[in-house]
Amino acid sequence: MVTMTPPVINYLMAPAILFGDSIIVWELWFTFFVFLTSAVLFFVLEPLAGRRLGIAGAMTYSASPFGYYTCVAMIQDDAIIVVFIALTPTNTPYSDQIKLLKHDIGKIIIALFMA
Repeated sequence: MVTMTPPVINYLMAPAILFGDSIIVWELWFTFFVFLTSAVLFFVLEPLAGRRLGIAGAMTYSASPFGYYTCVAMIQDDAIIVVFIALTPTNTPYSDQIKLLKHDIGKIIIALFMA
């Protein structure tokens, strides 16, 4: 069974087609979205838990081989979808209340990284 790509994802894959539609172009394009996701994670984590934990979270995501293997080696569009998922905490109506829970969320994130 073949799944269809959502229309927004199709628009975001158009530049890779314009750059040459070769395997290396697709790998570089999806690697860009892995980097973009790590940057979004930094900007989400930094106000909640501090600069050091924001950098640690972004670097941990960037160093994870699972994200690279799925989207880069297998040339899948999963990296684009993860960018939208990572952006959701910044666009919720409760984003101001999330910032008030800065210390509690920071402790939870630290506990998750220590596990």
